[in-house]
Amino acid sequence: MPAVDRVATCTACGSSLDSLHFDAIGFADLPLNGGVVVIAKHELPRQYCGVLEGFQQFLGELRRAGDVETPGIEWLLRANGRPLDPYIGFSAILNPWGQPINRVAVSLEEGTVLEMIARVTRPSVPAGTRIGGRLVGRYWFDDPYVRSRPR
Repeated sequence: MPAVDRVATCTACGSSLDSLHFDAIGFADLPLNGGVVVIAKHELPRQYCGVLEGFQQFLGELRRAGDVETPGIEWLLRANGRPLDPYIGFSAILNPWGQPINRVAVSLEEGTVLEMIARVTRPSVPAGTRIGGRLVGRYWFDDPYVRSRPR
């Protein structure tokens, strides 16, 4: 019978025992109309894969309690420079700052560069307004990658 490689996992949650957490937070000034700004960014180390578990957006003085829509600002998440489906572009606060994060589970390939982006779509949003973003997840050493690597 062939040997089977097993990754040690937590008996309670199934996570790899060597998993680490990331919590990338960033703030930026909104650019002029049509401009794009990277708000938060996290790069998985080489030979590590992971999962995005949540994200949050911050609008400061532009957002009043109860507001959800962000007219004039489009948000998106990118993985390795490509839009991360289904977070391709939205104009609403899906996870407001200061509230518990709504959990997601999006797989991230080995060495993924994850970014939260904001783009101004209308001139009604004043340039220089401070916004923020947060990316939360886990990553772990990718054993299959190492085993398949040429020696």
